[in-house]
Amino acid sequence: VNTLTELARSEKLDQRYISDLIKLAYIAPDIQATIIKGKLLTPVTLDWLKSHVPACWDEQRKILRDAS
Repeated sequence: VNTLTELARSEKLDQRYISDLIKLAYIAPDIQATIIKGKLLTPVTLDWLKSHVPACWDEQRKILRDAS
C-alpha cells in the first residue's frame, strides 16, 4: 500500500485508528524497551500513549518523567 487510506481499506480498519497506531512506532526505543519490560514508572495506557506522545524523543522522555 502507498497511503494510510489504502492500508486502512485493505485491513478493513478506520483510517484514524491506523494513524493512531502508527504514532506508536515513533516512541523512543528506550521507552519501548522500558514498557515491554514492565519497568515504566509512569502508568500509561495505549490510549494515553496515542494521544500524548510527541514525535520528539526528548519530549517523550520529559513527558513521561514529569508524569511520574
